[in-house]
Amino acid sequence: MSLLDKASLVVTPNAYKASKLYSVIPSDGTGDMTVVRATTATRVNSAGLIESVVVNVPRIDYTNGSCPSLLVEGQRTNLALRSEEFDNAYWVKSAIGGTISLTPNYSNSPSGVLNADRLLINNVGSAYVASSTIVVTNAVSYTMSMYIKSNTASSYVYQLRDGYSGVVSSNLTITPTWQRFTLTFASLGTIAEISLRTLAVGASDISIWGAQLELGSYATSLIPTVASIVTRNADVLLSIGTPLLLNDFSIFMDFKLIQNNQGVGYMIFGSVDGADISRIYIDSLDNMSLTIASTTNSLGKAQLNINTNYKVCFKRSGSTLKYFKNGILINTFTVQTNQFKLSTFFNSVDGGGDTSKYNTLGFLKTGIAFNTALTDTECVNLTTL
Repeated sequence: MSLLDKASLVVTPNAYKASKLYSVIPSDGTGDMTVVRATTATRVNSAGLIESVVVNVPRIDYTNGSCPSLLVEGQRTNLALRSEEFDNAYWVKSAIGGTISLTPNYSNSPSGVLNADRLLINNVGSAYVASSTIVVTNAVSYTMSMYIKSNTASSYVYQLRDGYSGVVSSNLTITPTWQRFTLTFASLGTIAEISLRTLAVGASDISIWGAQLELGSYATSLIPTVASIVTRNADVLLSIGTPLLLNDFSIFMDFKLIQNNQGVGYMIFGSVDGADISRIYIDSLDNMSLTIASTTNSLGKAQLNINTNYKVCFKRSGSTLKYFKNGILINTFTVQTNQFKLSTFFNSVDGGGDTSKYNTLGFLKTGIAFNTALTDTECVNLTTL
């Protein structure tokens, strides 16, 4: 018997349809997860291209390679207009002592479509392309991003900067391969500006696409805009299984965590609820720690690192709750009878259902629940990277 033969629920980023992510086990529909996201969103498909996904369709994403992950993000808004139209008057072009020209739809963008614009500069002074002013909140973190590549075999040096706070990125080396460059900065006043400037005297020939300015300390998936700002709603996944209230169980998850939005709230990735509402969650208010807590007290915390792959397993056997991470037993807790019972399987894998609380995002590769306590050896083997 394999370990999967013991599983009561297996969820992977594979079979899906609108509003539904199918479970591998069970196959009768009782383990399927509902998917809610009231807006379109983008993902990286199996060909490595950015494409739009319609409302309520789960985002099976290939950002991390050939093995897909379920992309779960909180709500974000792209405050920059004309994100793929740099020839529009919204984008100011300037060259001092030289020339600058913009050719629309010059090359294929990271979407595979001929919609990336060419920026050709021949200058002896300073040259840049910059957005019109964007309304922001004072003294808050924002992140700007843009996809850029060289149109020649040469590399060029540019900088991203906010035209009002004066914050400048490190030097960006633009190569013939598409790259997404980002800059996080604290706003100064109520206005910001996305500015891409050349640092070299002479000619440069690049393509640009997909400009974005969003509230938060990291860049999320692309949110295309035209004449107005666009908000992408959060991805929310909920199990539809009947509450079980099991004393003995095991929960396994393979995931990659990305920093949360604005440093607030938490994402519950496996709810383990008893009469006193005990739970296991990622607490972004506490430096992205994985927290094991009940209503009455916190049993333990362990910090998780950003952009790191984790395999974790929690198992309860009687009054003992054990936590395994990446092949190692991390901690053992003694719990009360009414604490940490498995009421539902992954009842909230939530990237932002309540935008005042849930704003963490990440890539979920696999979720497995067992209605029995695995052995320690099985937990170690299951979580070994």
